[in-house]
Amino acid sequence: MKEKYKVYLRSPKWKKLREKVLERDEHQCRTCASSDELHVCHRTFERIYHEKLSDLITLCRPCHDAIKCAVERRKNTEVKIELKNYVRTTPRYIPPAHEEKMPLR
Repeated sequence: MKEKYKVYLRSPKWKKLREKVLERDEHQCRTCASSDELHVCHRTFERIYHEKLSDLITLCRPCHDAIKCAVERRKNTEVKIELKNYVRTTPRYIPPAHEEKMPLR
């Protein structure tokens, strides 16, 4: 799985999807609004390799690491969670039901 995922992250499909997410999120971290060290991260892996824009989010490295740490702590307590439970809604947030209707800025 890890090798397939690494190949996917280098694919033209992922690069195009990644750029759409960065544009939607105005090239800012969705939790702290930083524009440094941005990564497009999965909020859920339910549709891995066939993601919707709403499955992905822009996070800076520190916020990503903090959320990942919280997720790992929760895994150790055997409680299933997803990243989407840790990211607060911001004014820039586009709800999944509206993502197809709203143009990217």
